[in-house]
Amino acid sequence: MRTVLAIAAATAVGLCACGPADPKPAPVSGNPLRDELVMLVGPDALDCGFVLVGTDPANAWSCAESAVENATPHWFAIQFEGVDSDVWQASMLTSAGQRFILKYDSNYMGGPGLMPRFSRDTCNGRVVLTQLRTQPGVELQCSRR
Repeated sequence: MRTVLAIAAATAVGLCACGPADPKPAPVSGNPLRDELVMLVGPDALDCGFVLVGTDPANAWSCAESAVENATPHWFAIQFEGVDSDVWQASMLTSAGQRFILKYDSNYMGGPGLMPRFSRDTCNGRVVLTQLRTQPGVELQCSRR
């Protein structure tokens, strides 16, 4: 009988010790782009902001450049003129030092209903802000250096 109780007690302790830890849920903002950025870079990454279409990205870009110099995980995003959806590019630096450009289209298929699409480019060099060739504005690109 003692053996059975000892096995039962050991099993109960083992089950408690092996159970899943309560994962801290990622905060959900209701903004799919922000939620994706936080998921990829982490909730403690520096938020350098959203740059709306037609506005000056200088402050967000300065924040990002300073973060890169200090190896601080961060992100910022630039909005583009979409035909029937929200279109954004975001620059990210992870805590592991990985650089990415995230592209987001809130409804890449057009038409009714939300069909968001994210695509991510890995940057081996720095992320640079360049002038658009076909219209006023800027975009993010991976540099080769």
